Amino acid sequence: MFDLCNKDEQSNVIFGKAVTIDSGKNLIHSQDLEISVLGVENLIIVTHGNRVMILPRGQSQNVKKIVQRLEGED
Repeated sequence: MFDLCNKDEQSNVIFGKAVTIDSGKNLIHSQDLEISVLGVENLIIVTHGNRVMILPRGQSQNVKKIVQRLEGED
């Protein structure tokens, strides 16, 4: 997905509101919150309601593990 999306001048993919300073190759998706990052690279940052998920882009295949754990807490 990352490779197919439009990127900003620092190679970040942003859906929603975000401020990025000295940060590159991040995927940021936030519907309600404004995300600010400083000096980070290769992260996935996703918000949904009152939850925030942050992980290295190389670990995206493990998102299912986080979702399963969160569903177990509801």
